[in-house]
Amino acid sequence: MIAVLCWMLRGLPNQTVQRTGASRFAQRQIERHRRLAPLADLCVRRHPNTLVKIILYLFTLSLLATGCSKPPSDSQIRHKFPGTWKTTTSAVFTVNSDGEIKILRPDLTIDAKWRVEDGFVIQTAITVNGAEPQEPYNHELRLKIVRINSHELILHGDGQTNLITAYKQ
Repeated sequence: MIAVLCWMLRGLPNQTVQRTGASRFAQRQIERHRRLAPLADLCVRRHPNTLVKIILYLFTLSLLATGCSKPPSDSQIRHKFPGTWKTTTSAVFTVNSDGEIKILRPDLTIDAKWRVEDGFVIQTAITVNGAEPQEPYNHELRLKIVRINSHELILHGDGQTNLITAYKQ
């Protein structure tokens, strides 16, 4: 971090003179050339622009970090979503690239259709077998894809507070 600050401050005259034990003549020479004495610390004086430069530097880093975590595009989702996924709640779902999905929970089996719109996977149930379903059969479930890669999927359901994490099998 000190190296970055020194790099940002390069070219600015430093008028600080530290005690060196040198003669008055040598001290005046050092002061006249606006340099620190040999062996003195670098970047001792704080310039008025230093704080502004540091803030701009940190702001730029935060923008870069934000840009790196953008949500996946619809085409990326369509490409990476097909496969068999297992959630942390022991549900398993198999996604086909032709728009079909089969969800197996311990108490319920759902056959559904899926499509991608604006970063959301939208599932429409076709058949539901097992325990009494909580949603009607024709209900559309919208799940926001927070992150997807070759082995991990993180979803956020509309109106839900928890994230759903699934791992590819």
